[in-house]
Amino acid sequence: MNPEMRLLPARENLRRVHGAGATDLDVSGIDMMLHLINAVDIIRATIYESLRKETGLSEGKFTLMMALRDANRPLSIGTISAQLGVAPATISVMVGRMLREDRPLISTSTSDRDARSTLVRLSPAGKRLLDKSLPAHYRRIAEFTEGVNQDEREQLIALIRKLVRRPEADPQD
Repeated sequence: MNPEMRLLPARENLRRVHGAGATDLDVSGIDMMLHLINAVDIIRATIYESLRKETGLSEGKFTLMMALRDANRPLSIGTISAQLGVAPATISVMVGRMLREDRPLISTSTSDRDARSTLVRLSPAGKRLLDKSLPAHYRRIAEFTEGVNQDEREQLIALIRKLVRRPEADPQD
């Protein structure tokens, strides 16, 4: 299904379905959530599906590789898991699958500090793939967001952080 073609219910319909006790706050909250979910689906279809077609990278693999690139050092499964907000088992499975590919985009080693800990890093092939694909990826994001000015972007970021109760990031991070 194409998320851009999805018809979201009108607020009048939401009020009717929600019942006589529905307040404007209830209905606007439902409307907001439906729009957010639809927006995420459109972003995934527009940005990440194009990335997958060009590179073969799923959103998860790409996110893992970007975490490694941003860290610029090997990371443990636990650290990657915490940064990406997924279970360590999920990262372990993804790492295992990525290592079995014909051209692994990551490599692993055992930690010098803890022999039970596996460290993951980008392989040279992974670095090359990101270097090659990021300019087009960033262009797609710029095109997708061009209708929203800088102030509006900052407002939207602040509102989303407030919604999910994440404190503002330190500007020096």
